Amino acid sequence: MSSFLVDYSFANRLYPGSLAALEHVRSWGARVILSDGDVVFQPRKVQRSGLWEAVESRVLIYIHKEQMLDDVRQRYPARHYVMVDDKLRILTAMKKVWGTG
Repeated sequence: MSSFLVDYSFANRLYPGSLAALEHVRSWGARVILSDGDVVFQPRKVQRSGLWEAVESRVLIYIHKEQMLDDVRQRYPARHYVMVDDKLRILTAMKKVWGTG
């Protein structure tokens, strides 16, 4: 099972238009993937999906990404951050740390 998942073609499972969206926001600033998950499997998943290359290897993976925002800010300082996530709990936690606007 682990071999199947390590070699799985995650590019077929991306949200439709996700690579186009990343290209669209290129002019806004550095595009960085902030992800959480297993330290071995998650990087492989991001690579196999094509996302790693799409953001020029700017990928940060943590166990709990919402708890690592100071590290994100240190690595990629910016006046403003735009976060996209499918978990409202994560976005709410990030707003508490970084504010709403």
